[in-house]
Amino acid sequence: MKILHVTQNYFPSKGGTQHTMKKISEYLHTHYQDEVTVFTTNSYFGPNSPMFKKIDMAEECINGVAVRRFSFLRSHKPALKIFSKTFMRMGGKTLPPAISELSAGPFSKTMKKAIGKIPVDVICASSVHYRFANYGLYRDKLAAPKPFVLYGALHLSKEQMNPVYLKRIQAADHYIANTSFEKNFLEQQGIDPQKITVAGAGIDLNDHSDLPVNVEKIKGELKIPSAHKVLLCISRHEAFKGLPLMLEAFEQLKKTGKDIHLIIAGASGNYTQALLDEEKKMTGLTVFTNISARVKNELLSIADIVVLPSREESFGVVFLEAWLAKKPVIGAGIGAISAIIDNNKNGLLFTPGNANDLSEKIKFLLQNNELANAMGIAGYKKVEQFYTWENIAALFRGAYCKAIENFNHKKV
Repeated sequence: MKILHVTQNYFPSKGGTQHTMKKISEYLHTHYQDEVTVFTTNSYFGPNSPMFKKIDMAEECINGVAVRRFSFLRSHKPALKIFSKTFMRMGGKTLPPAISELSAGPFSKTMKKAIGKIPVDVICASSVHYRFANYGLYRDKLAAPKPFVLYGALHLSKEQMNPVYLKRIQAADHYIANTSFEKNFLEQQGIDPQKITVAGAGIDLNDHSDLPVNVEKIKGELKIPSAHKVLLCISRHEAFKGLPLMLEAFEQLKKTGKDIHLIIAGASGNYTQALLDEEKKMTGLTVFTNISARVKNELLSIADIVVLPSREESFGVVFLEAWLAKKPVIGAGIGAISAIIDNNKNGLLFTPGNANDLSEKIKFLLQNNELANAMGIAGYKKVEQFYTWENIAALFRGAYCKAIENFNHKKV
């Protein structure tokens, strides 16, 4: 099969949907002998990011996958940012979706032209947030339209749907959802359930094969008393990831006399400086920024509980990483996370936005070591059963076959 993947970034260090598209691309090439091409931007950052760092290599082959990077328009972003702030100040509202989505981009005539001409059997774009997800809306005007799959990665925090996104999903021949919650939500929006495949993200089972065994040494290097329990929060440094709530819950736990240490580690963001300021004031808090895979593994090796307090997620790969290290997890009881964590089996769910409930859930696991260990093992078994790249790639390829079938059926 000849496949085109279109995504916002494509290189080893990125996580999220970009990482999924990279692993799927390589797996389909290696195990199915598919001919996979990737179109992406020439930036290390997403096309909606105010930051830009050019990737000079316009074309290259990475592990058998042909990668082509395109330049894109960015000059409109400063004006759009000013307009957004003015609109909010005057009306107290965010920009209409049709306008705000312009910030996502990428605006790239060369990429759009190349997508329209490439001779492939199927095109898959990720995610619904970016303009290349519009392919299904204009492809009938092309000389040779192709079957189209959309890997949406929707972040659903409210019972509402961006109308721009809904149009893109409706125009696709098939849709790949991260969770059953996402699928059920789209069904409520009128999307045919037969048109949706639930896949999610994957993880390599040997990712933690090099986990350090000398936990005491690592704790010593981090100046964490050996008797202290370690809470680990792996998250991009953003407030919507629930980090202020995590700090509040941690303060409550310390008042109970618990010997605990909190580590917050992840990519830098708008909340990084606030975390660094708290680190100076708050005993028992360590902040890591832009950690390597090796450091992440070290932190997972010393963690007793892994917490992701985010109030808005499409999936939550952090849970897979924790389970691979056989650690119990705690997450907010929101749609996507509730669809991943089996409450009281491989982790616990807390009431979203409730620091008291979060601290109580942490305290409960700290007081029940045997149960916490059992949850970590149950999580590992779930990863083995559902979230290997072998399973995820098979689901993606199955979705591609269904898209081709649906596309050909519509042409008859």
